[in-house]
Amino acid sequence: MKNFLITPTIIIALFLFSCNKEKRLTPEPIPSEKKTYTDQNDYSQLTIKDNLLEFTSFEYYKSFMGAKDERKTDFLIQKIRQSNFNSYEKLMQTKSSKNSIDDFIVNILNQDNIVKIDQWYLKLNFETEKVYAVPAETTNAYQLAANEKTTNGSVYEFSFEDEVITLLEEGQYQGQSTFCSDRRASSRSHLTPVHRIITHGNIYVNGELRSDYKRYGVYFTLISEGALVSNDLNFNSKTTMWFYLSNCSYEIRCGGSQTGRTYPTNYPTYFNVVNSSTVIGRYRWYGGSKQLKSYDYKVKMRIDHTYTTTPPNSFTPTYSYWTHIANS
Repeated sequence: MKNFLITPTIIIALFLFSCNKEKRLTPEPIPSEKKTYTDQNDYSQLTIKDNLLEFTSFEYYKSFMGAKDERKTDFLIQKIRQSNFNSYEKLMQTKSSKNSIDDFIVNILNQDNIVKIDQWYLKLNFETEKVYAVPAETTNAYQLAANEKTTNGSVYEFSFEDEVITLLEEGQYQGQSTFCSDRRASSRSHLTPVHRIITHGNIYVNGELRSDYKRYGVYFTLISEGALVSNDLNFNSKTTMWFYLSNCSYEIRCGGSQTGRTYPTNYPTYFNVVNSSTVIGRYRWYGGSKQLKSYDYKVKMRIDHTYTTTPPNSFTPTYSYWTHIANS
């Protein structure tokens, strides 16, 4: 996963946490051995044409979601990153963007913010939080989507709150489904600093863990993203990142639910040692085309297999505080 960009702004922000009070670590359960996963995705119906990513059907698009234990979404992201597709993520990197848009979204969109799913061109506008949908058979459909021409009767406008995929499947183009009256959970975000650690002298570790419920109309996710920077610790190929979930739960609108997740820890869906002093990770607990009705999501981060850069080079586990977001 080599396309993550650490900008100077992010590095500076991480070091600002050094003013936190010193804390001694309390013992925690040691994480179980990390799992390994293989890519079981079917890419036969995924094409790139004229720098546009095309999913042949709504069902095929949704097949990459909702299977966290198989890491389907993350393998898809990796596959796209390794292709010659010029994604919105690559555009963000050339502009040194610090936007925190979900990595799934920025990789399926091209540099006009457009993806084709089933027989629809879909454009996302992150400034207005709108989705524009145009049937593929419409004359100049791609350009109409790119220009957000709502004056044209074939251009349909939705908000990031709407379940766009479900609405298009149902033929409901006004932003409200007639088949589900459940409430729609609101977006929430919580950012917490990483502990400043003392062990065998002053060891400075600066960073953050952020948990979000993000809504994009075509995709909704409960996700945690962490980053650490330290010149006193050595991050290496054996470094591991874990996410502790405490009594978490969510309920999908007019759909299923997930409850009771707690210890032991879960290995992240995205993890990267950027260099010997920087490590990043991401854990996606929910990702799908359906909105959540409610959620309660409490997470903290642990880094293992890091060692002090000076004698006695002791093993130093590192923790964040808890993040907690809820909406019901």
